[in-house]
Amino acid sequence: MTTFGMYVENLHPGEDDLTVRVAEHREQIELARDVGLTSLVFGHHLLTDPIQMIAPLSHIASVIDISGDMLLCTGVLLLPLLNPVLLAEELASIDWLSGGRLVVGVGLGYRPEEFEAAGVEVNQRVGRFNEALDVMMAMWSSDGRWSTDGKWFSYHDLPGGLRPKQRPHPLLWVAADVDNAVRRAARWDGAWYINPRAALSTLQRQLPIYEEALAEHGHQRPAIFPIRREAFLAKTDQEAKSMAVRYLTKQLELYKGWGQYEVTPGSDGPSKLTEENVPDTYLVGSPERVADLVATYVEELGVNHFVLRMQWPGTPHAEVMKSIEMVGERLVGAFGG
Repeated sequence: MTTFGMYVENLHPGEDDLTVRVAEHREQIELARDVGLTSLVFGHHLLTDPIQMIAPLSHIASVIDISGDMLLCTGVLLLPLLNPVLLAEELASIDWLSGGRLVVGVGLGYRPEEFEAAGVEVNQRVGRFNEALDVMMAMWSSDGRWSTDGKWFSYHDLPGGLRPKQRPHPLLWVAADVDNAVRRAARWDGAWYINPRAALSTLQRQLPIYEEALAEHGHQRPAIFPIRREAFLAKTDQEAKSMAVRYLTKQLELYKGWGQYEVTPGSDGPSKLTEENVPDTYLVGSPERVADLVATYVEELGVNHFVLRMQWPGTPHAEVMKSIEMVGERLVGAFGG
């Protein structure tokens, strides 16, 4: 069975009234819930001016009441920048408040400004990432006192904190773009959360790397194997492509300015996006075209959960609602969701 989730757009132009945008988010979430989407995903960045971005954990907590039984996912937290003890307690709290629906998505981060603001060197990020997960797992698995001994995080014989409702811990999604990061996702018995802009050819090459690393660490492929894609559905391919070129291009230019394409191999960037040429990396088009693209990714990669980002800064709310409705009407049932 293939299921679908929604990336909740929390990047908005600086001049937008966030009271209005938050109300729109809630309408989108209620519709996504009602048409059969099974997850909500919330991103994380710091210092995004001139774009405004709502912090993910606060955002998740604010929609627990309207999200039904949907999974609530951080997608993804910039783990090397965060205090793992504080984070573990916050995540455990959300897991209890949501009735055990949290998915912990984590990644390395890449923007120099974010690392500078957190007082962390970029070249420390892999070590801090691994040790932060060590700390969180030690806290969540402890029946009493716990310790970890690392270069960046060391704690000795501390009392336990709040453990999550899900035992031993919530599902883990690890964002991975380069080959070493794909291996790291497998080490942690987490799902490889696939880069939304990587071309299919890149992912086909990396899939055996992930599978070999899973086997090396004695893990099976996770029950939920997620992929995030930029997506937009409309009645015709032309309508959908027009919306993508108008709004997605701006989003991709933002990522280019942040330096994302320097750290994501095989990605389709803004220069490739025109109404005559929307790469298959993006699930943009009529329901029939998008269904064909989804089927290709399922067949080639074995992914079974598509996180669809159907809104970019400035995209009209009414158009987003139409796209969500089409996903429910034309994709959810067709793929057994």
